Amino acid sequence: MSETMDSFEKQFVNMEVQAEFMENAMAGSTSLSTPEGDVNHLMQQVTDDYGLEVFFF
Repeated sequence: MSETMDSFEKQFVNMEVQAEFMENAMAGSTSLSTPEGDVNHLMQQVTDDYGLEVFFF
């Protein structure tokens, strides 16, 4: 039983590390492939459509 739990824990930790790696890789690739001006323009469109006030820094 103890051996099974140890194996499960190792696999779970491994999965967490892989998930974090993938999240970071995806975040980096999408932020690098989308021009900042396009993102700002889209955000401005949404705020205008819904009457929101958003301040860009």
